[in-house]
Amino acid sequence: SIVIIAGANIYNPNKGVDALATSAILLINQVLSQNTDSLEICLYNQEFNNEWDSILLPDGSSIKFRNVYPSNILSVSGFVKTLFSKQRLYYLKEFLHCDFVFNISAGDGFSDIYGEGVFLSLSQVNRLSRLFHKPYILLPQTYGPFFSPSSIEFAKKECLSATLLMSRDKDSTKLIKKDFGCTNVLDTIDLAFILPYRKLKQDPGF
Repeated sequence: SIVIIAGANIYNPNKGVDALATSAILLINQVLSQNTDSLEICLYNQEFNNEWDSILLPDGSSIKFRNVYPSNILSVSGFVKTLFSKQRLYYLKEFLHCDFVFNISAGDGFSDIYGEGVFLSLSQVNRLSRLFHKPYILLPQTYGPFFSPSSIEFAKKECLSATLLMSRDKDSTKLIKKDFGCTNVLDTIDLAFILPYRKLKQDPGF
C-alpha cells in the first residue's frame, strides 16, 4: 500500500507541527503495517532536501518515508506548470499511485482563522483526492471556527466527502456532527499524545 500524509511537515521549525507529523507517521505505520506486507509512507510537503528520509524512534528503530512535492493542477497556471515540468509530472504520478490520503491540516488549519487562502491551500489535497477518486481521511485535528459563509460551505463539502473524520476536541466533534451532518466521525485525542519518548532517570539532587 502507498499512503500520503498531507498537512504535516516534519521539517517545520515549529515543534508542534513537527510533533504532529512525527506522530502521524508513527500511527499510520503501526496500524497499516499490520495489514499489508508492503507499506510506503509519503509525506506531502514542500520543504525537503532528499526524496527519502526517516524518523528515529527512542528504541533505536526507524520509520522510512518518501517526500512528495504537492501537485497543483486545480488551477490553470498550476496545470500548465505541471504539464511542462518533468519533476512536477513525476510527483503527480506518485500521487496517482497512492491508495489512501491522510490529511491533518497542520492540526488547526481546517478553519479560516488564518485566512481563506491558507484553508484552501491545506484542503487542496482533498479536492485532488476527489478528482482522482482517492479515499481521504482527516486525521485528529480541530475543525473551525469559520467566519465566512463560503468557508462554511466549502468545509462542509470537504467533511461530507471524507471517508473518515477524526476530531481531537469535543467542540469540533459537535460542529461536524450537528452543523455539517457528518456521521463518519471518530472522537479522539491530539496526535501529539502518542509521540514516542524515552524515559530518563533523574537524580533528585538530595
